[in-house]
Amino acid sequence: AAAVTRVRLRLRVGGAAALWRSSIRCGDALVEGAWTGCEYSLVAGNPPFLSQLGKKSVRSRAEQGALLKRFDGHVAGYADTASVFLLLGTELAPRGTVALLQPMSTLSAADALPIRIACEARMKLAAVIMLPDNTFGAAVRTCIPILTQRAPATVRIRNADGSLHRIARQRCSGGAWGAALAAARGVPDPCASCTNGTLDDWMRSTADFRQHYYGLRGHVHASEGAAPSPQAPALVTVGAIGAARLDWGARPVRIHGQTFFGPIIRTSELMNDAVLGPWVLARKGPKILVATQTRAIEAWVDAKGIAMPSTPAITVTPKRAADLWKVAAALLAPATAAEAWWRHAGAGMSAQAIRVSASQLRALPAPGNHAAWDRAARALAEWQRLGTMSARDKFAGLMCDAYGVPAGAAREQLLEWWRAAVSDARAGDVAASVRARG
Repeated sequence: AAAVTRVRLRLRVGGAAALWRSSIRCGDALVEGAWTGCEYSLVAGNPPFLSQLGKKSVRSRAEQGALLKRFDGHVAGYADTASVFLLLGTELAPRGTVALLQPMSTLSAADALPIRIACEARMKLAAVIMLPDNTFGAAVRTCIPILTQRAPATVRIRNADGSLHRIARQRCSGGAWGAALAAARGVPDPCASCTNGTLDDWMRSTADFRQHYYGLRGHVHASEGAAPSPQAPALVTVGAIGAARLDWGARPVRIHGQTFFGPIIRTSELMNDAVLGPWVLARKGPKILVATQTRAIEAWVDAKGIAMPSTPAITVTPKRAADLWKVAAALLAPATAAEAWWRHAGAGMSAQAIRVSASQLRALPAPGNHAAWDRAARALAEWQRLGTMSARDKFAGLMCDAYGVPAGAAREQLLEWWRAAVSDARAGDVAASVRARG
């Protein structure tokens, strides 16, 4: 490949063969000393995409250790190797421009955050070009972050359809490059002017692991029409969790290779198990179940403690039992959903969905208007009970007040986006009117 490149460049550009022989080399660009004494005005290209979740592309322990040392501890975890080349580019062109093709996850993946912050320490994100899906014939969504020494007031985002967006620089600072994808997807800036601390002040959140999912093999049963109870709780998959609703039992689900309508577990079967016994004790009682990979944050309040999460659902509990509905209201707020997009867009499996971890939920802002927040908590309980659009809209308006979203066009844009994202499958008001006419 190196020889072919030398010949083609010589034919196209000219120059002596010796020049191209010394300029085009085959080697590991990421090792210490590979670029000693080199500085360029432009670094552009298509680095290798090496996901750390694939067996064939995962770095060995020795390679990971070498990169960790080479890049001062910034390369860790599951960061795609392509993002390491982005960091290398900022070393090679500190006063120039870096434009390297990247997987979309580079913009927001938690493991790539140290790399994004290190890039910002040397250069500034000036623009992001979003490429169409399957541009390179692979199921990987791609983009081109462009880094420069100069820090423009706004970051330009060129969408795959050619449309241009501009967002304030501070929205992308601190490694929050997912804001570029949020803007490209048309997610409105929440403009929350009244916040106070984070949700970590109010709640605990956790996700379960493989041993909890597979440990339940042989212990999942069909409810056979019986209502769930604390002793025989519903086993809730993420697909059953909606915004203020639970679709458990509404359609069949596959668990451990079997199909169930309304799956339950019996806690008495699990209490003596070394893994599942403590899990049951930790998850029982009132809680909030949060779905993953959704268009907006979707959560359902288990006020009676009659449900248990199936991996990868997130379990949230308030630090004060009396705040159960308040915490759920903050999670379901339109401003929270939009803020999650602006912080974490790009990490989901679908371009239309976000994936927010348990710790990222806790880091989201808490409302500052507590009077409106209290009213919204009561409105949420009504929305979950009635399932109507009018109850939903009342809740959404109160949470906009709680977060200080200004009235006017900005609020209407946020609410319109949020209503579409959490569209209630039960269509409560329509169903109610049909029943009334019948």
